[in-house]
Amino acid sequence: NIRFGPDDWDFTLRIKKLTNKISITDNSLLHNETKLSIQSYLMKKIKYSSSFKEYKLKWKGNSSVKKQFSFLYRFFIVFAEHGKWKQLLKKPIYYEKDIKVYS
Repeated sequence: NIRFGPDDWDFTLRIKKLTNKISITDNSLLHNETKLSIQSYLMKKIKYSSSFKEYKLKWKGNSSVKKQFSFLYRFFIVFAEHGKWKQLLKKPIYYEKDIKVYS
């Protein structure tokens, strides 16, 4: 029921609720936004964030959602979880390139 924005997060939570069969993979997902202008990028983020309130209300009390919106998690912990801190220590200058996407 999420119109836009965190529909990918919503989809993940709905699948977990139905099957509980989502796991971490070693496969990477490349998402290239280098051709977007700064204006297009900002407009995309504004549109994306416009449904955060709806998403939070839908999943009120869900620990994953609380974590997604946590400043500490979003800006620090996410870069270290699942052993990613080891990659950071091995190749700190290339860390952004080596980040793997986890659901």
